[in-house]
Amino acid sequence: MAKSIREILKPLAPHWARIVRLPLSKSEVQDIERRVGLKAPTLLRDFLLKVGLFQELTHGIDSSIKFFDDPCDFPKERQFLVSLALARPTDLFPFGHDGMGNIYALSAAERENPYIYFVSHETRKPARKARFSDWLQQTVQRVIRRVKRWPLNDRKAWHVEFTFDGISFDELKKVISEAGRVQVLDSRWKCVERTTQRKVGESRRRIQFDGELLTICHSKCRSWDMLSFIVEEPIDKMIKRSTIRRLNALFKKRFQEYALINYGPLDLDNREG
Repeated sequence: MAKSIREILKPLAPHWARIVRLPLSKSEVQDIERRVGLKAPTLLRDFLLKVGLFQELTHGIDSSIKFFDDPCDFPKERQFLVSLALARPTDLFPFGHDGMGNIYALSAAERENPYIYFVSHETRKPARKARFSDWLQQTVQRVIRRVKRWPLNDRKAWHVEFTFDGISFDELKKVISEAGRVQVLDSRWKCVERTTQRKVGESRRRIQFDGELLTICHSKCRSWDMLSFIVEEPIDKMIKRSTIRRLNALFKKRFQEYALINYGPLDLDNREG
């Protein structure tokens, strides 16, 4: 019989002050299940209730499995799995990816001690891997070996990069203005000298958003034209009122060619720059 999530996580009890987590509520988990169209296996459901999606228990620990960090990922990747017309099992509940378009999922029918299935977008065949409980226990042991060297959570910030393809500075500024007060500090783009083998032109413009300085980067070459900017916010602000979450929700609604790069929690005492 598989250990419960409570039992698996018990060795971490003395260390949660160094491990960022934001558990989901029961209603949030139920909403994910409703949008996926399947009941989540018990271990996955309990993991979301105890740890959540914004977390560093698995983030950066097991590079092969990247746990979803956005509730929208679950129904989106479930639709992808359905489109593959997989052979058995057909009731796969996705929970992560490998960063290369392949999905990790659990069978909804395996309620108590499910196996992890790796679904390749090339072969379209699910391959059974370790049990979810075994994988998580191994991950916990890796964390325990490292966690004493981690900074306390109040010395961390959430670090992300917002990226946009094919939009103008004025379009971006207009949408950001829907979330707060925007003041443009630079009337023109300022070129940035950059040595690179790929002939990429880069320029920057600064704005203030609700009093916070943001630097908009414009990167351009023959094949793409992209705007981006980086935001970091203290973990306690992320929990109470997150600028990142507000902007992410807004950009998803307004822009098709938009992506959020989530770098996860950043150590404020040892960051570069």
